[in-house]
Amino acid sequence: RMAEAAAADQLSAALAAAGAAPPTLPEFCASSGMAPAQARKAAAALERDGRAVRIDSERFYDAQVVAGLREVVAGVIRANGPATAADLKDAMGVSRKYAMPLLELFDATGLTRREGDLRVLVER
Repeated sequence: RMAEAAAADQLSAALAAAGAAPPTLPEFCASSGMAPAQARKAAAALERDGRAVRIDSERFYDAQVVAGLREVVAGVIRANGPATAADLKDAMGVSRKYAMPLLELFDATGLTRREGDLRVLVER
């Protein structure tokens, strides 16, 4: 139990430090020496506790980082109207590799909606 909590804390710290460009679980394992099964368990625990957000099977983000990026995306669209993926990528300060899965997450979770090449805010 202690070992699991320590592993979750270690992964959480790495995700928070990496910000908008987190390592995949295999990359984290390579740099930390953590066993893949332990890292997957740690990631699942962080997701369950609301400390991490799953992007795909190998990539997780710190939940506070995602909340901040949601605000960035919403702010850009509020200020300038519908935005391209490139505009939002630049605003988030990440490469396309990181931006596209985040934008898809924001579509899936009801922040934004794709309309052609643009993203609009979903009115609440």
